[in-house]
Amino acid sequence: MKTLKKYSFAADYMGLSLAPEFHPTACSQEDVVIEDLLSLRIQKGFFDTGGCSCRQTFVDGVLRRIVWDGDSKGKLLIYVCENGALLDVIELARVLICVLEIWSLPVPDLSNIASVCL
Repeated sequence: MKTLKKYSFAADYMGLSLAPEFHPTACSQEDVVIEDLLSLRIQKGFFDTGGCSCRQTFVDGVLRRIVWDGDSKGKLLIYVCENGALLDVIELARVLICVLEIWSLPVPDLSNIASVCL
């Protein structure tokens, strides 16, 4: 985002940030990947199913991040689609809504859940 602004590009139009300050319920790592926008609750649930390959980061004994390896990334997607709730994917929804707004596309009416999630 800073680089885009430096070269006079409209940063809000040309890019989106996955930085933690823009995603308050995501993990707080510096190098954010898209899986970091999923809740740790759903990621832990996937891990508990077994057969997953990942690396976990703990800070002061608290799980802060799971980095998925190999085919676990694809299996995580399927697990989230089958078991996830809106609160598990709210940060992904924020990114998608931002893209829709930037491109002047219709944004779904989320007014019935806005007070809980957004």
